[in-house]
Amino acid sequence: MPGKEHPLLGDYRWAKTFSVNRPLCLDARLPVQGEEKDLDIWWSSHCREVLIYWFRDLFRKVLVKTEPVDPGVWSRTRVLRGCPDFTGTLGISTPIESNQRYLPAVIDLIARIPLLLLDPQPVPRTYRTVKPPPYVEIKSNTWTQVSASVIYHPALLSVALGLFRQAVVLVSQGFAKEVLKTVNLRQVRRILNQADQEQALQILEKIRPWVEIPSLPRPSSPTTNYFPFPWVPEKELRDLSWNRLIQLHQVIRACGLKPIFGEFEESWSLQTGTEEYSGACSFWGSLKKPSPAHKQLENLVNSL
Repeated sequence: MPGKEHPLLGDYRWAKTFSVNRPLCLDARLPVQGEEKDLDIWWSSHCREVLIYWFRDLFRKVLVKTEPVDPGVWSRTRVLRGCPDFTGTLGISTPIESNQRYLPAVIDLIARIPLLLLDPQPVPRTYRTVKPPPYVEIKSNTWTQVSASVIYHPALLSVALGLFRQAVVLVSQGFAKEVLKTVNLRQVRRILNQADQEQALQILEKIRPWVEIPSLPRPSSPTTNYFPFPWVPEKELRDLSWNRLIQLHQVIRACGLKPIFGEFEESWSLQTGTEEYSGACSFWGSLKKPSPAHKQLENLVNSL
């Protein structure tokens, strides 16, 4: 991005204090391979980490059973009953105070375009902004469907929820019109409905200033992980973060999710009982100290 500073940094709307803790609501009913009953997902929280912990707990209760290691021996082992069908959709919604009419279109750009690029099996379909289920207490008309593949790993789910929250922040702070004038919205809807990853990649470069944004304007809050792809003053570091998104797309498109995230049960630590990875920041590490997973991603890209 040209220029030494991000345009948001000089705007009074971004300079004033605001909160990113908006309630996120999730809903899905996914078939489970090898099981007769579906996996029912419904949860609401202000915090991504709470939602991730809830998912791990749900998976362990529904998808894992314990069996004796040996007859007559007390020790038991965890066995995976089956995996969710990730070709379905996950509903995500969040309310805002004002400019509600702009939110669905901003979500299309900020959240659904990047998530389309991270979908291992993009399927042409009409992703609709739908009404929330009748049991949802939070009033909102922005219940949006995305690929259920985002729940394959906590880091993917963290990115998805962070992008939705980022869209809400941009709209609530008054930047909706600036975001929407970046591209042709009819073209964006066509790209999403046709699951056109080639065109989505071109759109992503045009909207980079709005996907890659600075953290909260509060020096007292180090919030580099509030937004999935944060803008930082050091060009080398922000390019590292942005290139990770592009590299993820390249690897997932060529090889699927397993080469970088491992098996589903490993991703969520279902059989070990640990809480090893709780989100994107812990999985990838910081920008100044990337984790082994980041280095593995670079190796996979070089091998393509």
